[in-house]
Amino acid sequence: MNKIKLIALLVFTLTLVACSFNRQIESTNYYILDYNGCNEEENLKLEKPFEFSVQINETRLPRTYDRNQIVSKYTFNQISYLKRHLWSSKLYDAIPNLISQRIKCYNIFERVDRESTVELPDFYIDTNVSNIEQYLDEGKQFAHLKIEFILRNGNDNKELFNYSNDRTKRVYSDGIDGVVSTLNDLILEETNTFSRLVVGYLSKKDIPSYELISKLGEANKDYEEISGDINNVGELLVPAIHDSEVEPEYYIYSKSGDFIDVGEMGKVIRLPKGFYQLKIGTDQMITQEVDVQPGYRRVVKPTWGVLDVSIIDEDRNDVKMRYEIFQEDEERVRSFGTYYSSSDRITEPSDAHVLLPGMYKLTINGRPFNTYIDFTSVTISEDQTYELTLVVESLDENEVTASRKLLGAGIIRAESDRRENQYGKWDNAVYVIANFNSDNKTAEDDRKTSMTFIGEFDNQFEYEKGPFHYSMKSLYSIELNWETDEDFKVKNDDYNLENTVIYNVMGDLGVYGRVDLASHFTPTYDYISSGETRDIEIRDVDNEMTEYLSDKDKFKFQPMFFPLVLKEGAGLNYRLFQNVSSLKMSVRGGIGWEQEIYHDTYTQQSNSDTLYVYREQENDFTTGFELSALGTLSMKKLPVDYTLSADFLFPFDANDEAKYDIENILTLNLIKNVSWDIKATFTKGVQGRDYWVLDYGTFLRLSLFY
Repeated sequence: MNKIKLIALLVFTLTLVACSFNRQIESTNYYILDYNGCNEEENLKLEKPFEFSVQINETRLPRTYDRNQIVSKYTFNQISYLKRHLWSSKLYDAIPNLISQRIKCYNIFERVDRESTVELPDFYIDTNVSNIEQYLDEGKQFAHLKIEFILRNGNDNKELFNYSNDRTKRVYSDGIDGVVSTLNDLILEETNTFSRLVVGYLSKKDIPSYELISKLGEANKDYEEISGDINNVGELLVPAIHDSEVEPEYYIYSKSGDFIDVGEMGKVIRLPKGFYQLKIGTDQMITQEVDVQPGYRRVVKPTWGVLDVSIIDEDRNDVKMRYEIFQEDEERVRSFGTYYSSSDRITEPSDAHVLLPGMYKLTINGRPFNTYIDFTSVTISEDQTYELTLVVESLDENEVTASRKLLGAGIIRAESDRRENQYGKWDNAVYVIANFNSDNKTAEDDRKTSMTFIGEFDNQFEYEKGPFHYSMKSLYSIELNWETDEDFKVKNDDYNLENTVIYNVMGDLGVYGRVDLASHFTPTYDYISSGETRDIEIRDVDNEMTEYLSDKDKFKFQPMFFPLVLKEGAGLNYRLFQNVSSLKMSVRGGIGWEQEIYHDTYTQQSNSDTLYVYREQENDFTTGFELSALGTLSMKKLPVDYTLSADFLFPFDANDEAKYDIENILTLNLIKNVSWDIKATFTKGVQGRDYWVLDYGTFLRLSLFY
């Protein structure tokens, strides 16, 4: 039965890994501006051209658009470049080429040039493109073009007149090709309008009036949907001063009181030009009037504060309890409603209350406003965030009651607290261990002194949101040793980095991926006894002698960074004991990879009074089925913590040795920042050792947290 379960787990894991590689590589698409006659206007085609020549110059574009990537715009101030959707040629050349073809089609000029010739032209046509892009709005796709045409006299280079327009047109097909096709049509349509103005000028020699130019430009515009017409739309932002995900929504009404829309704090919403009334905050108690102007973002200045309420017990565990918010004024006592605190603020953030400045009273256990027990008060200021923590009594596991006594409460300004934690939680510590010894055992006047210092730098990061969990653990330890008549030596240093990603797919069952690294940063030496030397013979992985060294007092058997051990794994993860706060444990199973890289790393093969023999270690690459168990136990009644980490790798190749790595750490917390650690590791099959290796140590540790 166990074999069947193991095979099923292995097949499922392999399927997940195979699916991750079964991805199609997205190709790069190139787009052109191509002439088409679908929107030619027959009444503009002349039988006989005017006896003038024209030169159409390169189009000027701002740096934002003068590039190969097609631009996609989301708001008035936010764009992105589509890396796999590129213009096939430079726009400053492609746009005037398109315009030139349309003007030649209408036979307006006797000669149309794109580049300078020996003979100066009678007229120049300049074009400026301010915007040429994909525009996205509420799931709809638009093509946006803002273009200007200028006709200049060829003799004195003076401007005769200009025509400009700002066009936004809905694209109903999916994909970028529809956007490019629409932009292509918009350029030609605007060229039609400019051509009409040019023909009128060449016929009558009269500069077209501003009214005529505006009328022709307005006739081209598309007003298909108000949200897509950016010429009549502005943006509104009601800032979130705490966290947009937990702050309440606000409601938008017209000036006459008609309901318009619902907005989210901290997120931009587009609205047509006009005046609006906003209902903001808990119980919609805050009213603000705003005006929205086209092309601009109206940011509302917060006249409120935010209150975040959390309830914990004496052991700092989150407690789900009912509380009520009151405020008293000269006329009455007002209740803002009953709420429940969160039982787990990481996975289920508590509600944020948006309140006007003033003093508020909070009660628990259903107490009324005039209670003298189980209450606290808080004063809210404008544009400030506060975290109110209520501490209630802890309950034993066998004690059941709905009413816990309030033991204390406090308010903390939370401008940075929650905003930093929403991106994850850091735990950083430095551990220091020192040993000093001095004696004169060898002779009365010969005192030997030795000192050993061990430092550990422990950095841990955790991020958890919904089913996604990421953890990073970085631990660097270094041991320094000094003795009389000798220099400081780095006796040992180790660096371990662990990265794990877990995505829960069903309850406590999830999939995981991990990448771990083990290395060190300083060379490691074998030291011969003080005042003595040895000859050293160096052999390669095939046991062939490569070098012979005479009279050496030390030998570097490990260079910087090597041996380097890399571990990767992917499979299933299951969390145990989720309802037990003092015990956390996970078991994992899946496909594992391990690479032991030994570059210029040696082991001592033999030694004598005159000769040490070192043999280079061979790289080891293993793939197989891995099992892991990780757990922590914190005893409430005793100052004792226990940590277990066990990794097993069973190779697919029957000739390879299985690898076992078990670490146990028992921590006795003596006084603040001082603990007694007992550490025992059991390994087998690691670094070529085919026997069980026990590494045991015990020491006092000073912890400095930062």
